[in-house]
Amino acid sequence: MKLLALSDIHGNLRAVRELSRSLFSSDIDLLLLAGDIANESIVTFSRKILVKLRVSTDPEKHRERSCFEKSAQMQSVQDVLAEFLKLGRPIACVAGNEDLPVVVEYLKRIQPVSYTHLTLPT
Repeated sequence: MKLLALSDIHGNLRAVRELSRSLFSSDIDLLLLAGDIANESIVTFSRKILVKLRVSTDPEKHRERSCFEKSAQMQSVQDVLAEFLKLGRPIACVAGNEDLPVVVEYLKRIQPVSYTHLTLPT
């Protein structure tokens, strides 16, 4: 079995598309996305916009910020997965520290992607 593991994609669609093109005719059996799939810079950018608009970046104070960031991250993850799903290979995912909980829930539901959560012993 040939496995390709990728991490810290951070929504880089240009790199994802280039990689997808080169993998299309490869004999990879499984693609593992090992966290930080979403574009963290979108989240950072959204915070900067909200600061300029004088909207608090504290999620406890303003629901709009949280919704805006969730929407940006979800779009980023959906774009990345759409590219990789074109390969027709199984995809396994693990969420990273930059992936919001809404992304984790999405990864658990989308087919044919399989999601796992790793918990290290303490």
